[in-house]
Amino acid sequence: MAPSTRPRCVHVRPATVAALALFGAACLTGAPSCSHDAYLKVTLQSADTKFDDVARVVVSVQGGSNMSTAWLSYAPGQPISFDTMNWTTLSIAFTPRQSGTVLLDVGVLDSTGACLGRGQMSAPIKKGDVSSASVMVVHSSTCPTADGGDAGTLDAGGDGVTFPGCDPAMPGEKCADNKTCFVNCSANQGICIAAGTKGPGEACAMNSDCMPGTQCFDYGKIPGCGAGTKICQRFCNSDAQCGAMAGAAGTGGGTPGTGGTGGGAGSPGGAAGVGGTGGVGGAAGSLGDQTLVIGAGTCRNPVVCGPNLSTSYRTCSFGCDPRGNATAGCPTGLLCFLYSDATTGQDAPDCGCPEPSRVGTDGAGCKSSAMCAPGFICNMMGGTEVCRKLCRMSSLTDCAAPTICGKLSNNSVFGVCIPPPA
Repeated sequence: MAPSTRPRCVHVRPATVAALALFGAACLTGAPSCSHDAYLKVTLQSADTKFDDVARVVVSVQGGSNMSTAWLSYAPGQPISFDTMNWTTLSIAFTPRQSGTVLLDVGVLDSTGACLGRGQMSAPIKKGDVSSASVMVVHSSTCPTADGGDAGTLDAGGDGVTFPGCDPAMPGEKCADNKTCFVNCSANQGICIAAGTKGPGEACAMNSDCMPGTQCFDYGKIPGCGAGTKICQRFCNSDAQCGAMAGAAGTGGGTPGTGGTGGGAGSPGGAAGVGGTGGVGGAAGSLGDQTLVIGAGTCRNPVVCGPNLSTSYRTCSFGCDPRGNATAGCPTGLLCFLYSDATTGQDAPDCGCPEPSRVGTDGAGCKSSAMCAPGFICNMMGGTEVCRKLCRMSSLTDCAAPTICGKLSNNSVFGVCIPPPA
């Protein structure tokens, strides 16, 4: 089965750098010689408004090979400022033995020691080279501490990184009413923002279009989806949060017209005027289209912020139907396919972009299901892989005679139309 290509979160990209100031460098180890062959240039940029009078920058460095968690503190000679356009940088030096991807948790403080803001980012360390990382700093009253005592320390568990801040699947725990929690991949933080009214599967332009518990995901750069394909998706912590949803039916059309007025009175001395006929009432409008019906899905799709940063957050799959034209249960622009679930090893339906390679119909050779048209799957039979039409095991009409619906080894609901046994 072809693995699912996941969309990216929608987020604001940083502006072009206007100014940089190198203000500090320090060793990660306690060796007095400070002889290193790898450096990480860390650029600090505001994710919202300007930071003024920054008197100290603290950095927690986690991960990497041959490296324990390091705690660094920088105190520039004069307080510094930075915003969304004017950035500042610092550098971190590493010993030759230290390499791999590290997680940076950065805090900026004023002269009294009060926390002004915080940001996180992962970055690769390359031996004998200078790497770069840009950290989007969000105003916050909680900064990392040397003993790891604050509750917002970046969690890099085996299931991916959990950012400090709110939980996107449970926005009501930390966000006010009418707000949602969105995963900010630039700032590496869960941030409360104003929520919209659009539900899972509905088109969106920005995160604030989506209802609490959902976020706007961009499919536009995935092959097979058009530019601007952005859809609200529901966050989850368990399958229980991925139940079926159905939109309400649309409202009817216009109201019936009113009857015509009666005729006027007869002229003086003449016969009485003839009464006018009643006007015909206007026709009632037709029932509006029902919005997208989403079947129950599973909490299976990881949220990936970049090639080196997979998070612990998950979104619900769409409980769709991969048969026929594969549109049932999918938002506009997406089609339903069977994708391999890395957790269960089973194939399960979900909505995705129809790659241009999906053209093979019944009997066409294939190497993966990404070569088969919507409504078909790449199936191994008798040592040969060919595209086969999908069917539902409980259906008696999906397969044209004399073919029958044969069971798949990794899905018990759907099968493929195959010739009957000899």
